[in-house]
Amino acid sequence: MKNPIFDELVKLKLISYYKKKYKCEIGYSGHEPTVSPSLLAWYLGAEYIERHITLDRSMWGTDQAASLAEDGIKTLSEVVSKAPTFLGNGKKFFRDEEKKLLKKFKYW
Repeated sequence: MKNPIFDELVKLKLISYYKKKYKCEIGYSGHEPTVSPSLLAWYLGAEYIERHITLDRSMWGTDQAASLAEDGIKTLSEVVSKAPTFLGNGKKFFRDEEKKLLKKFKYW
């Protein structure tokens, strides 16, 4: 679901601003139909992510469309738990397998 008006209201850079200004932990309460803003909030430093959960997003109710069903919660949890590994430590190194390939292609 695309909602450009909502997208402009999120303002996730406020997370780092609030952390610096108030020197406290910051959370994010997501009320959007996708996990993307919640993932970006975590990446920008939110220590807590709050999401509404539903059994069926098509059910009647004001929060259903902005709630996450089981698959959305699973995606959010998996990406956040794997993110430190994906991000690495900021240092490049070559594994032995890569070094062999680099020699083969004469990059070394």
